[in-house]
Amino acid sequence: MKKVFFLTFLIAGLAVSSRSVAQVFIHAAIHIPLPVPRIPVPVVVAPPPPPVYYAPAPRYCRPVPVVVAAPAPVYVRTYYRPRPRYYCDNVVMVRERSRGHYYRRW
Repeated sequence: MKKVFFLTFLIAGLAVSSRSVAQVFIHAAIHIPLPVPRIPVPVVVAPPPPPVYYAPAPRYCRPVPVVVAAPAPVYVRTYYRPRPRYYCDNVVMVRERSRGHYYRRW
């Protein structure tokens, strides 16, 4: 039965296409669907990586709070020492009112 179908398709293929008998036979022989069993693939479960321990950050990397435009202390609000504009850690940046002096640190 298979041979009859094979010859029928071979003759039909020759009638439709411009290929030779050898080309149609090779094409039919190559393109026969073959059942391929599925090969089980082993699943390898790797152990989890060790936890990463970070060293503590050095002291100079810690954020330093900076207060901008804070009210000045009472002793600074005198006529000869103008009101500070910016505060740093231990340095107060003061904007001078006189000409030629831009900032004073103390």
